[in-house]
Amino acid sequence: MKHLILVIAFFALITGCGKKETDAPPVDRKKFTAAYEKYLEYVTADTAKTELFPAYLDSALKQNDMTHKEFEQSVEYYKEHPEEFTKVLTDVNNYLNKLARAKKKVKPEKETKSSE
Repeated sequence: MKHLILVIAFFALITGCGKKETDAPPVDRKKFTAAYEKYLEYVTADTAKTELFPAYLDSALKQNDMTHKEFEQSVEYYKEHPEEFTKVLTDVNNYLNKLARAKKKVKPEKETKSSE
């Protein structure tokens, strides 16, 4: 739950909520989600070094073969489509919870299902 709050707060800071019609995201939702997951994995592992956050984003985008422009355009798309962003957040939350469980080696919680 802590991760979901962090994810929502971070994305709210950079996007806000609006509604404008755009046909499709600039990159596949799974690709954007993977880059966002990796970025938040880095950030949550090293929250004290905020000066490294831009480098973490660079690394996450590079690992997922995404440009900053594609990422920014995707952010704009999801800003305009909060129902789609909810699916991204669900996937990201599940990923971060899975990482946290692996680090703690605790019994897995029930995963939230995203609607695809």
